[in-house]
Amino acid sequence: MFYKLKETSNSKDSWVDVNHQSWPYISNDQMDHIYPNGGYRIIGDVGSRKESQFTLQYHDQCIDVAPYIPKLRSNEYCLGYIAVESNDFSDAYIRIIKRSNKKFLFLLLMLLLIGTGLFVGRDIWKQDEPSLDDSAISYHIEGLENKDPKNISIPLFGTIHVDSKTMKSTINLANPKGNPCYFGYRIILKERNEEIYRSKLIEPGTAIPGFKVNRKLEKGSYPSLIIVETYSLQDHSVKMNGGEMDVTLVVEEE
Repeated sequence: MFYKLKETSNSKDSWVDVNHQSWPYISNDQMDHIYPNGGYRIIGDVGSRKESQFTLQYHDQCIDVAPYIPKLRSNEYCLGYIAVESNDFSDAYIRIIKRSNKKFLFLLLMLLLIGTGLFVGRDIWKQDEPSLDDSAISYHIEGLENKDPKNISIPLFGTIHVDSKTMKSTINLANPKGNPCYFGYRIILKERNEEIYRSKLIEPGTAIPGFKVNRKLEKGSYPSLIIVETYSLQDHSVKMNGGEMDVTLVVEEE
């Protein structure tokens, strides 16, 4: 059985396999932009796994594709996605899996332990329990639910209103029920590249019912970014695919 690579203008990067064959692929950031709410299907993996499920063809080259395994190993990460032609799925992709340098990470961790006696660094520090946001409450509305645990559903935002006196917003920062991950929200002012809000982790089916900007802003409109970072429910130190979106932060008297 074989699939053919689907050529698309979104495949702006190239991955070279062990046989020195070049494969165009879509980056994680680009996939988040194309599918902010998920909706695509992963039908196999290439890269670090040797099992063979079918063959992918592109011009005069081919590569064996392993079965798709949703949960990555601790030493693996997703480089990006190869679009494929499929009669069964309208948006079918093969995931490119790479292995991280475990020896380097182990050495770095040991140096940190020797120097400080503590686990430090947000990307290295693995706590016994996830640091959940205390302000999160149970939250569910019809339609805001992920019914496919293989994908991640991220809410859409347009304009965020902030009270000019209190610097508070009443917008709900939600993690839809059914998502396979924790959410962490960040809000950035684009002009200054300044972070004005960061949440702790939010469980699926909960939301932060409003937040407070961490600095005083004058009345007006501010082009901003909402960044949604996602972390595995099985291991909250493992980062998954997130997303970001342009929003307008409007500071006015409520």
